[in-house]
Order: sequence, then C-alpha cells, then structure tokens
Amino acid sequence: MRRALQSWMFLIRLSAVWGLGLISAFAVVAAAIFATTQRGAPWRGDLVWTIDWLSVGFVIGGPLVAGAAALDVGRMARGTLHLEGRWPWRSPGLGVAIGHASLACIGHLVGLGAALIMSLPPVTDPFAWLAVLVQLLLLVLFVSLGAAVGRLTQPVLAGLVASSAVLLLIYFFGSPSDQITILNTGQATLPRIGYAYHWTYLAVQAAIIVVLIVASWILRPASPISSRHVGWGRVLVSVVLAVASVGLGLAITLSRLVPTGRPPTYCGAVQTRPVCYYPEHARVSNQFSETLWAIVEMTEHSDYQDLLPQRFAEVSRTWAPTDPGTAPFILGDEQLAGGPPDVTAILQGIVEPLHCAQLATDALPSERYMMDLQRLISTWESVVTEDTSMLVGDPLPAEEALALRDQFATCSYPYFTEPS
Repeated sequence: MRRALQSWMFLIRLSAVWGLGLISAFAVVAAAIFATTQRGAPWRGDLVWTIDWLSVGFVIGGPLVAGAAALDVGRMARGTLHLEGRWPWRSPGLGVAIGHASLACIGHLVGLGAALIMSLPPVTDPFAWLAVLVQLLLLVLFVSLGAAVGRLTQPVLAGLVASSAVLLLIYFFGSPSDQITILNTGQATLPRIGYAYHWTYLAVQAAIIVVLIVASWILRPASPISSRHVGWGRVLVSVVLAVASVGLGLAITLSRLVPTGRPPTYCGAVQTRPVCYYPEHARVSNQFSETLWAIVEMTEHSDYQDLLPQRFAEVSRTWAPTDPGTAPFILGDEQLAGGPPDVTAILQGIVEPLHCAQLATDALPSERYMMDLQRLISTWESVVTEDTSMLVGDPLPAEEALALRDQFATCSYPYFTEPS
C-alpha cells in the first residue's frame, strides 16, 4: 500500500514538474472560478444546483485537460511507444495519464470545495456524492481520450485533435435529455429546489463512463515495430464497447432528477401574516420580507386591504400551495444574486392564476384576460408605491379588483382564452 502511494505521488510530481499536469489542474480550477462568478452566483444555498452549476466549466476545462494529456503522452512517452502495446497497467502512457487525471480531479475538488463553502447548503442530498463521482469520472475520461490520441498521433496534432474531439462530445452528448447521456452533468441554469438526484441514473451513467475509459485504453499500438498502428481487433472491440454503452444509455428513458414536492419550511411573519421560504433561500429572506412588509403596510391602509392573502409561501417547480388563502411567490435569479425584490413581480405572483387548467392548454390567452391581469397588477402597484404612472388603463375600483382577484383564485374567470 505504501509503495503504491509512493508510485502515485511520483506520477503526480512527474506530470506536474516535467509535463503539463499543472495546466490540467489550473484549467479545471479556472473553469470552476469562471462558472461560480457568473450571474451573481444565484445557486448559493442549493446543494444540487451548486454541484450542477460547477459542471458548466467542463465546456472550457474538458478540452484543455484532454489536449494537455495528449501532448504529454505523445511527448513524454515518445521513446517508449514500443511499450504501449503491452498490458495497459505496464504502459508508460498510463503513468502520465494517471498523473494528469489526479491533478485534474484534485483541481475540480478544490473548486467544488470552494463553491460549497460559498454555498453552505442547509439541505443535503443522499446521492450528491454520486453526482460528484460522475464529474470526476468524466475528467478521467477526458484524460483517457487525450492519452489514446497521444499514443497514436504526433504530439502537437494530438493536442488539437483531443481538444476538438472532447469539445464535439460535449456538444453532442452534454445536453440534458430524457435519456442517459454520458456528458449530462446538469449544467444548471434553473434552481434545483424541489428536485433530488436519481441514483439509478447516476449509477448507470458512471458505469457507462467506466466502460468508455476501458475502451479508450484498448486502443494501443499493435506491435513494437509499428508503434502507432492499432490492430483491427482492438479497434473493433473498442468501438463495440463504446457504441454498446452509449446506445444502452440512449435507450433508457430516465430523468437525472426526481421531483420531491418538498414545501418551504423556513417560516416567519410579516405583520402577523406567515411567510415561508425554502431554507436554501434564507440568506435573501430578510430583504424580501422587507418588501412584503411595505406591500402589506400600504395595502392595509387603503380600500384594497381585502386583496391581501392570509399567508405567503415560496413556490418551486415541484410544489405550489393549494390553499386559496396562501399567495405564492418566486425568488428569481436577480433576487437570489442579491438584487432588490421587484414589487411588480411579487404582485403578479400573488394574483396571476397559473394554477388554472384553462391556462395549461395550447390555446393562447385572450387579450381581455391579459388586459384585466395587467390592470389588476398595476392598480395594486399604484396603491403600494403611490405612483400612478405605471397604470394600465383606468385604476380598478376596490370592489371590482377584489372580484377579479377572486375569479382568478377560483379559476372562474370566463375569458381566459380566445373562443374557438
């Protein structure tokens, strides 16, 4: 065990001092920094979103890692290419690849650790470790593909070919879908609250990646005499393994995330009206509650006080309140990035009847519905802000505004869509 550890540390030092291993590590860390600084870091507090958001950096880091590995294997193992036809674990190229993969994975773990310190998620996911394992295996796959190209091509050309190949793989197999795609790591642009990792998806994805790593190491020179020639038998075995594993994933219909339907549990009150947030968004709850306080304060001292709901609750993509006395609201990316809450968006979330089945059809909303919705929102906003410049048409009288709000809440409004 001690000798194995010493050998591993030697390979890491070899790649770092004499090769481009540090470039692999720096590329992954730089890609993580780039990803975490985009759009104000709205993912903070959400564990699943944090892990998935970081994988956006693979678009940059993946090709660089593969290119660096290809250059080093082609350059550092040039004098030992005749040994590449032996068993993979006795291959000099494998030693170089182990050093690169180790440094790239360490760089990714450093970036992920920094992101988690920034995020401090209060809610865990039992299979988050499996999602991280998939990301690490992908880095190993990038290095393995680069090593395969480096064994069979001239060094400079190998770097270009490996980087381009990984970039194309990410383009074709990195988008989320209903099938298991090898490079789907979430690349989240939407909040993950209300979802959890599907362990079966991640386990099958990890198994497919391992098969692809093995397939890449089957592509070795056939003999010492022709050190860059690969026998047809090895090519056939490698292609069959790759096509079969990728095809198996595409044949399985499975979602990477499963809905949890979890309601918000971080609750407080605004002037005796309960307000509940998701614990992941506790960091922005005070600022949002201050805006709600202003809405409640101004509305209660007007003729429109009956528009106020009994309570407020944050919604997710998998949960919304069914109680008509509970008003839903959404914390958008701007608020999650630390921006000020939008009064118009809050009021729209309270009155807009997105829960109604009439609006869930393919029919377009009617012009009358859109006008009535905007008039109700702008009337209420003018009461809160005491600014009539944003009014759409004439302000609705209090009785008419309350009647319209009730029709939206009970889905009894008769003009949701245009008559067919």
